[in-house]
Amino acid sequence: MFKIIYEYIDQMKELGLYEDATIIITGDHGHMHGDGVNRPALTGLFVKPAGSYGTPLANSGAPVCPDELAATVMKSMFGDDVGFGPTYFDISEGDPVTREYITNLKLYVINGDGRDFANWEYAGQLENKSDW
Repeated sequence: MFKIIYEYIDQMKELGLYEDATIIITGDHGHMHGDGVNRPALTGLFVKPAGSYGTPLANSGAPVCPDELAATVMKSMFGDDVGFGPTYFDISEGDPVTREYITNLKLYVINGDGRDFANWEYAGQLENKSDW
């Protein structure tokens, strides 16, 4: 998978498109352990904003989730989030953001550092996928 990503980015650079591109690479879910959620399920997120070529890779513990994807894409395309809410860059480490995690129709609410399972609270069983 990373080989394909590296090739794609190399081609963007050759075509002169890399500098002006916002690139977002993420997984669609975290790694599960067994049948239930008994520890954090996290996924990677890499974001290169347009105009940041040559900037060193930075690590962030900001409490972001897929909810900010649409706003990040819209702002990178149009300069405005068009009412989609905060982007990945608008949320800082320590911001009081509540996120939701749904698996097997079970809803968990996460407040604080998602890497700390003490911040995960089981919020109930959903009846069906339309409840999402």
